[in-house]
Amino acid sequence: IKEIIFNPSRFQGTILLKIFGILIFLQLIAYGSSVPGGIFLPSLLAGSCLGAYLAQVMNVYGDVNPNYCAIIGAVSLLSGIQRLNISLCVMIVEATQQSGFLLPVIFTAVIASYVSNCFNKGIHDTELELKKIPFLQTYVPTQLSTKTTEQAMNRNVQVIHLRPTVQEVIELVRSYHNAFPVVSKENPTIPVGLILRSQLITLLKKPNLMERSRQQEFFYKIQIPDNRVKNDFELPLTETQKNTVIDVES
Repeated sequence: IKEIIFNPSRFQGTILLKIFGILIFLQLIAYGSSVPGGIFLPSLLAGSCLGAYLAQVMNVYGDVNPNYCAIIGAVSLLSGIQRLNISLCVMIVEATQQSGFLLPVIFTAVIASYVSNCFNKGIHDTELELKKIPFLQTYVPTQLSTKTTEQAMNRNVQVIHLRPTVQEVIELVRSYHNAFPVVSKENPTIPVGLILRSQLITLLKKPNLMERSRQQEFFYKIQIPDNRVKNDFELPLTETQKNTVIDVES
């Protein structure tokens, strides 16, 4: 790796191009198979090979420093794949001890990241989407800039009354929603509060929070469903237990 980055003129252009192709091919196989083979160093070496090869090609038209081109190639490929501009610039400058080369490194990282964003997202963002892991970005995506709040909201709103029954609460817990507006039966169109799904589960698991008759008490356990999976679970409850009223307001 050091020889390719700091002294790439020792290698022929065809060898550098072959190393680049082999590294990219093996990197795709390793990353796609979920084998922990790393992505930083292979991308660094592949980018250095490509930059050094282009330096040898441009030497036909003028004197080009292959060392600088190898560093620029490594930065451009890493920034295009990972989009870690700030940390990438610091790591490259520290690793190469080329502090005077900081401005070209920053310029290359910004340009590579901007061009890559025009085509797709970074590899880490793509992996989060493939694994369906929710992640909130620090900026608003471009495709949402033309959307309105009305388009994102659900018209079929599931609400909960101030004094629902156990069966009604169980049906709400089974849904995908994480929070429910609380309304009164006198005016069901105006919400008086908001209750979380986790709070409803707590109410179900603690029978002392329920309104009970003087002679009847019951205790039961409820399995907490996964937020991302709609579980159709059944509870061994009698009709009296299902019709028991829960005081949400208290």
